[in-house]
Amino acid sequence: MATASAKTNVYSSGQVMTPENFPEYLETQYKKVHNDLNSVPAQGLKMYKEETTSHDYEDSLGFAGFGTVPQNRDGDNIPFQTAIQGFSNQKRPVDYRLGFAFEARLRETAQYKLIGKIQTALSTAGRDTIQLDAVAPFNTTFSATVPFICADGMNLVDSARPREDGGSTWSNLDNAAELTENSLEAMDNSFGATVNGRGMLRPLAMKNLVVPRALRRKALELTKSTLSPEDALNATNIYSGAFKVIVWDYLTSATAWFGTVDMSNAEYQLEWLWRKKQSIKTWMDQPDVTNQRLRMSYVTGCDSAKGIRGNAGA
Repeated sequence: MATASAKTNVYSSGQVMTPENFPEYLETQYKKVHNDLNSVPAQGLKMYKEETTSHDYEDSLGFAGFGTVPQNRDGDNIPFQTAIQGFSNQKRPVDYRLGFAFEARLRETAQYKLIGKIQTALSTAGRDTIQLDAVAPFNTTFSATVPFICADGMNLVDSARPREDGGSTWSNLDNAAELTENSLEAMDNSFGATVNGRGMLRPLAMKNLVVPRALRRKALELTKSTLSPEDALNATNIYSGAFKVIVWDYLTSATAWFGTVDMSNAEYQLEWLWRKKQSIKTWMDQPDVTNQRLRMSYVTGCDSAKGIRGNAGA
């Protein structure tokens, strides 16, 4: 016959919460608040390739590829080319933590609505951190001093990027211009003129038009109208349906806009590296105080910016 266990259950009525229940209540409530708030991914994460790591850092190294294959006969010595190393990049995740201590008085005075608001604010702080870190490379890229650089040491969007073979530089910065049919065509053409680290033509296809809320209407007119939206000549709009418009509310400039290739393309290398996704924890270190904290660890990086172009607008 089975013997009853010695476990003691702790109960509380619907009106009174005992001290023993309080940490468990906070844990359950916090998980619900956290999961509800993060059920929709942060806007900026759609601009990144998300990866995970269990390491303290991740190293990556590019390769410029070879030139053309020379003509030669089977009896000739096989020609060899020197492999050109690309730019190295070390991505080291950074830890983020924030907590709040709940005194027993909140439980004793039944301030559970206030507790829920505090927990929401804590999870919101984590989400805001992700949103702002995600958009920072875009919001600051046209500045002289930036918090984010790519593996080549340049801004996310820059005009004089070094080529791996030491040859002439290349640019993913378009001439500043307002978003129009002509400037959109210029960006599309620039993607088609992309070269690799040896200067070999590597045409890319623009797939996404990324704009702030202020340019949403203009972007949709340019990409949805069947006829040219900027004159009355009834010419066919060749960009109708050509690009997906991504409206990013966290872009701070009302004039800047960006283009990207398909984000599944190997040339799109803007990366969000998670070591630990957002996690929550509840604990007591003294009888009358219950602590809760949010913790996460990640880093952003970009090995090559060929899959992104930017225009500061006008």
